[in-house]
Amino acid sequence: MRFFATRLNENSIQNPGAPRDERVGQLAGGFSLPEYKLTTNVTYSTGPFSLFVQGRWIDSGTLDRTRIEGVTIDDNTVDSVFYTDVNASYTLSGQREWQLFFNVTNLLDEEPPLVAAIVGRTGTNEFNAALHDVLGRRFAVGFRLSL
Repeated sequence: MRFFATRLNENSIQNPGAPRDERVGQLAGGFSLPEYKLTTNVTYSTGPFSLFVQGRWIDSGTLDRTRIEGVTIDDNTVDSVFYTDVNASYTLSGQREWQLFFNVTNLLDEEPPLVAAIVGRTGTNEFNAALHDVLGRRFAVGFRLSL
């Protein structure tokens, strides 16, 4: 069993003669750095069978740190999200070792939070592909052979 917790204390830039520009928690644009991220995983093995389960949580944040909610933007929030991944495998031993595996990424098909972006006059809703899972639930089945 493993548990990882990350807290980003500072992600700022400062140009000479200007105030410090703190970007922790802005989840849109090129910054994409939440204040908190948690990952936990558990592996259970018995004989030839192994099961791996992982949970990933990404903290909520702001869309744009330079905007004021209710004044220059209606909603300046980006929701938090939790993803679950599962991997099961079975190992067959003999002259050569075979391992059959089945993997599901984003098991619960959790959608990424929408991040509004401005394109021309209309604006669009997008996802932050650098931070969130934009592909949805996906499966992989296969085998490994050790010679």
